[in-house]
Amino acid sequence: MTVTNPIVGPGRIRAAFAGAMALVLVAFVALSPAPLRAQDGALTVMIVDVQRVLRDSAAAKSVVEQVEVQRTAYEQQLEQRKQALKVEEDELRRQQAILSGEAMEQRRRKLERDYADLRRDAEQRRNLLNTAFNSGMRQVREAMARAVTEVMQEKGATLTLPRSAVLVFNDKLNVTESVVARLNEAMPQVTVNFDAAAAN
Repeated sequence: MTVTNPIVGPGRIRAAFAGAMALVLVAFVALSPAPLRAQDGALTVMIVDVQRVLRDSAAAKSVVEQVEVQRTAYEQQLEQRKQALKVEEDELRRQQAILSGEAMEQRRRKLERDYADLRRDAEQRRNLLNTAFNSGMRQVREAMARAVTEVMQEKGATLTLPRSAVLVFNDKLNVTESVVARLNEAMPQVTVNFDAAAAN
């Protein structure tokens, strides 16, 4: 009987989140109270590398670090339980010749239930980490949208596009560093609430 650890790091989640965030960013800035037109009436565009903001901002890093610490703790706990079950399984195999058929069957069923519990707990903890990560990054997303709006207002921009949606552009339009700096100032850290995630 074996069980694999389904708890995975937030790397895949972060990549999917970045793609979804690019679409959210466009919608948010389109509805933001930034000036609708530059003084000359021309369209003024800004470019933001959403993936870089989610990778480099202090708030996003704090979310990832906290989730990674909790994930490591969960993995260690699950590994200890897994090893204990392996010891019990090996012992049961050695006692097979001296146990009655009924006793052997009872212990085998108990071992199967314990493995099933381990798999269920691993899945629950994976879901908890996902929920906690998404909740933390939602706060980063909201703060990033506010930072983008503030930068738009300062520069008199009328439209912000995610870097992933633009093939070629003048680097002068790239305001990612300004957004990261503004976000770091407004939200240097996010406290991930694992208790709230567990309650959901």
